[in-house]
Amino acid sequence: MVFLMYGFMGIMGTPGMDYMNSGHYDEPEEKADLLEAHPLTGYPVIALYAVNREVRRPMMEYIKYLERPFRLAQDWNLYRDGPSRVRRLNIYVDGDLKHRSADNEHGWLDPQLRNRHIRPALENAARKSSIPNWPGIMRYLSDRAQEDFPGCTELRVESTWSRFPGTDPSFKHGYVASAPDWEPLALTENRDGEIVPVSDGAEDKKKKKKSGWPSHLFKDMPKPEGDK
Repeated sequence: MVFLMYGFMGIMGTPGMDYMNSGHYDEPEEKADLLEAHPLTGYPVIALYAVNREVRRPMMEYIKYLERPFRLAQDWNLYRDGPSRVRRLNIYVDGDLKHRSADNEHGWLDPQLRNRHIRPALENAARKSSIPNWPGIMRYLSDRAQEDFPGCTELRVESTWSRFPGTDPSFKHGYVASAPDWEPLALTENRDGEIVPVSDGAEDKKKKKKSGWPSHLFKDMPKPEGDK
């Protein structure tokens, strides 16, 4: 009985399979497109979807009635399959990429921006354009850019999203601050595909809302040893 319960739990709690759409890769055209794009990994992916669709889901229809009496039912999923998008913040100073999330080759301010108190604010900024943390983030980055790169005239922060790591990311939102006042302006993508500041104060008023806690955290953040 114990091994039977382990088997039931393995079927019901297989990592990631609850999020797999049973209709994916069941048509010849879909399979051909996947194999053309990913010839090495396409076959295992097609096989995994087939097992989930033809074996696991039908078995779930029979054993789901055993969940409650054996206390196996739960409303939340034990495993997740990760975020649906790869989101990154890119920080440019005078057009040069200085920092990118999870990129060791562009690690300006990595010790500070990876701080456990600051990292959630940056992750939230990569997801949303209207959070109240943006003014504090831009003020801190502008001050540090002027410190570390004397004579710089522009700081640009862009959030880019891509479906998978290594694929071409697309611009979602961002801010830019320029000398001499370094006032942050929201960025938008025009019809020509150019990323430009929102003109004539058309940016969302929510983006101008100032928050006390991010400014406080960013303003007096101590520098680690070796940070210039």
